[in-house]
Amino acid sequence: MTTLFSRPIERRGRRGIAALGAAGVLVLGTATWASAEDKAQQLDADVAPSMPNDVVYSADGRACTTLGTAVSGSLGIKNISDGQVQISSLHFKPGERIVLTPTAPAGVTVALSPTTQTIPTNWAKNSTTTVGFTTTIDDDITTLSGTVTLTLTGAESGFVLQAESGAVTSRPSYGVSVDCVPAPPVETKDTTPPTIDLSVDTPASGWFRTSPVPVTVTASDDRPGVTASCTDGATTESVALTGGVGTFDATGEGIHDVTCTATDAVGNTSAAATAQVKIDLTQPEITVQAPDAEWFKDSPVEVTVTASDALSGLAGVTCTDGAITESVVLTGGVGTFDAVGEGIHDVSCTATDLAGNTNGSGDRAKIDLTAPDLNISGAVDGASIDICTAQAPTFDPSDPLLKDGNEGSGVVDSSDSWTAPATLGLGDFVYTATATDLAGNVKDESRTYRGVYGSAYTGVLQPINRDGSSLFKVGSTVPVKFTLACGGVPITNAKPTLSVVAAGSVSGTGVDEAVSTSAATTGNAFRYSDGQYIFNLSTKAAYNNVTFAANKKYDLLINLGDGTAPKTVTIGFNK
Repeated sequence: MTTLFSRPIERRGRRGIAALGAAGVLVLGTATWASAEDKAQQLDADVAPSMPNDVVYSADGRACTTLGTAVSGSLGIKNISDGQVQISSLHFKPGERIVLTPTAPAGVTVALSPTTQTIPTNWAKNSTTTVGFTTTIDDDITTLSGTVTLTLTGAESGFVLQAESGAVTSRPSYGVSVDCVPAPPVETKDTTPPTIDLSVDTPASGWFRTSPVPVTVTASDDRPGVTASCTDGATTESVALTGGVGTFDATGEGIHDVTCTATDAVGNTSAAATAQVKIDLTQPEITVQAPDAEWFKDSPVEVTVTASDALSGLAGVTCTDGAITESVVLTGGVGTFDAVGEGIHDVSCTATDLAGNTNGSGDRAKIDLTAPDLNISGAVDGASIDICTAQAPTFDPSDPLLKDGNEGSGVVDSSDSWTAPATLGLGDFVYTATATDLAGNVKDESRTYRGVYGSAYTGVLQPINRDGSSLFKVGSTVPVKFTLACGGVPITNAKPTLSVVAAGSVSGTGVDEAVSTSAATTGNAFRYSDGQYIFNLSTKAAYNNVTFAANKKYDLLINLGDGTAPKTVTIGFNK
């Protein structure tokens, strides 16, 4: 319990610590204390030597200007001073017992000594008696507002004298009047440091690709005057705060470890707050390289991709070829992308680092999977060819369009050859052509032609008419003759044969031919003699199961032995 008046109300010059209001009302006012120590300092004048000497301080610590002085009067409570209540005898009879009763707010105790007195029998009309009092306030009271009222009662006369609202009922008021203003603040030592917090709107990757990057600084203190400063490497700057919030810029490429502190007005400094800002302003490195060849004849073609990033690191690499886009897996910074299929592939690749910087590179891979066209003119493979007029085919090689519509790689080499029989006569004629394109595709073609006598045979010779009008006698020998020659050069190695078939009756007249005296040929093979192939056909007996008869026609079938159809001539017999 704190004693409001360590001695009864004390009026030491003008440093009294409280004044009593009119007619017994002790004005306490309103008091608020932060601690018991503060309350004791404000209530006990002896421990508040710093208070000015020319003012009076009320119970709540407010500075009060004295407006009047205590005066004596003829009231029952005549005056209150020096810790005493002076009681007048004006309203009480000698020998009457009187009681002084205090009323105070909760938490306030008023002690009177004594509380009951008896008016002496020899009490003069204007005599006074005194009662000492002490007022105390409980220690746990931090806010107080109210008044202390003293009530004086005469036990026999029944007269009651008390203070009501600062005035005595039906009586003029006497006492001291004061006017109060707020007391000077009681300063307490500030030993609590401010607080500080840093925040950065960091991307998910943890890296920025712009500079500067603002770091939000938030500092707070229970008193005004807080400041902040931040350090980034060798740079230290004050941070302007508005409402306790400011920004510090992390500037330039690199990893910034930002450290900030806050300081209050009396020099208390917060614990350091830190934030890391990572800035990468440089695009990654990337190269794309197709194999060292202008054209390729195989698919796929592996395109090598090399990428790196010195600061934030690579987030990924993608490559695009036409409508195809794929991610490239790198091992040790190297990966491959496959250019697939015939055509011209313009491969474009992009590397992206963790900060979002990008860089691109590309190369071209040209794939030709199709061999050239030879475009050979002339007969197809396996056809027959006249040995007298045989000529090598021609070719005009070309490279077809690619599947994507672009020009092919182009023919870079081509050749052909023609092989005829070593000697004039039957045999195979062989033509070979080849072409190679720039991609290395090769097209080869070989054609083999079967030689035939063709124009080397010009028909039968006399005595047989080629028009079938020749008539011979039955039993005669008919000479069948022909030649084979190319450009006047006889062909001597032919193997012709003869066969005969009946062709019907003779109608009309024909040409009677002379009878040969040559010996008949046996078998069915012609013999070669003096540039001619000769067969002496005997008609005396049957030939090849054919019996010759007058007025009959017969077809002579000359098989040249070159695989072509027999040459046919008709003869007849008239006798």
